[in-house]
Amino acid sequence: MIDVKTFKTAIKKTAPFINEKLNDYKPLRGFLFHVKGNVLRIVGSDNIRLSVFATNLSKNYEDMQIVLPKSEVLNFTKSLNSTDEYVEIGNEGQIKTKNKIIQIKPLDVKYFDYLAIIPTRFKTEIKVSRSEFMDKIKKLKKMNIDELTCFVKNYTFKITGGEKVTETINIIKTENVQEYPFDPNVVLRFVVNLKFLLDAIEVLDGDEVTIKFNQSWKPIGLAGKNTNHLILIATRREV
Repeated sequence: MIDVKTFKTAIKKTAPFINEKLNDYKPLRGFLFHVKGNVLRIVGSDNIRLSVFATNLSKNYEDMQIVLPKSEVLNFTKSLNSTDEYVEIGNEGQIKTKNKIIQIKPLDVKYFDYLAIIPTRFKTEIKVSRSEFMDKIKKLKKMNIDELTCFVKNYTFKITGGEKVTETINIIKTENVQEYPFDPNVVLRFVVNLKFLLDAIEVLDGDEVTIKFNQSWKPIGLAGKNTNHLILIATRREV
């Protein structure tokens, strides 16, 4: 079981990455609740973005994976208040709080192996101001730019919407660096959907965003103050 506040936070931050109407792949129409030992991961994906919110449980539980429809989980979450105190999810879709017990019919599906997508470590991590990052992306959005080319080179992080405009974002800190910044000639470059990137930044906590890279064509990771919440976004090579 987890406390109500943490549950509501996890659902709020995962819901934007689940699209019931547009996704034909049934498992992606719901929240995955994955229990392993004393860790609960609440997962959402639209096949381009992946949001994983992890939290520790009060004790070890049997391993469980269950997918519950997005709309019904959201309706249940709206009904929660502080007097419910905790939320406990059973493997048949039974959800208990201090004050209520409800039943949500699970989706009869097997979720994809999302853990296999998450790198065990990232070669490069840079930290930037969340507000500065959002402001400059929104500036490009007003110019009707759909895709951003982002690149890191020689202690510089830039985002560009083609020939229209280029914005430079101050790098606050680098971590776990292998390729960068030791070789100033190495350029980490990726192309990403502007809206998908902005949606991810908006749900993160804190004043700073950590951007995690491997090779330029691999998914990027995004994290805020809560390091137990990771968002992955698919990128593509520049053509």
